[in-house]
Amino acid sequence: MVEIFKGEEITTKQIAAIKRIARKRYSKEIYREYFLHIKDVKDLARLQGIQVPRETIAIGTDWFLCYTESDYHVEILEWIALDNENKLRQSIEMMHTLKQILLKNKKKIFMASMRHDSSYEMYQKMLQEGFFKELSHKRVIDCAAPKAMDKIEAFSDLTTLLSGDIPEEYKEYLKYILHHMQFMISNKFIEKYGKKSKRPKGKKLKSH
Repeated sequence: MVEIFKGEEITTKQIAAIKRIARKRYSKEIYREYFLHIKDVKDLARLQGIQVPRETIAIGTDWFLCYTESDYHVEILEWIALDNENKLRQSIEMMHTLKQILLKNKKKIFMASMRHDSSYEMYQKMLQEGFFKELSHKRVIDCAAPKAMDKIEAFSDLTTLLSGDIPEEYKEYLKYILHHMQFMISNKFIEKYGKKSKRPKGKKLKSH
């Protein structure tokens, strides 16, 4: 079951849940930089640069999505999913939740910072299917990257690094690359999912 919490509804129980997922998914460097010192929703909101009432978290069995909504924008603040054997179930949960958020805000601009080896992979699939219209895209190196990341200076730019034609020993650094994006959903997405947004069998989306 996917549950959604907003603002003061986000208790230490939900903070513990997202920290558990982040600790299992991220490297020690990334976890220490972003999650180690988060104790409550105030810490989380402060980290993400927003006010507590605007903090929203959707939590699944082994993934979570942090986002915030305003009159003209929706910002995806964090999106983390664990690797597991039941990828199909996880993908259905995430896609159903994401579709609801996208359709609810279909006329707005979406902003997101996605990690190259996780949430960005799903974004790419949606983009290739023609469901998203990309407005801007900037690639940056995470501030949590280890000093060994300096090795990428051997490449001309991040585009080269992301081409896939790189030595095996450098591939571990891909998780430290973030994609800052702005996009909108396309008419194709609205036509496909807007009329019938069926929930996966046996799953409930619970909002608090």
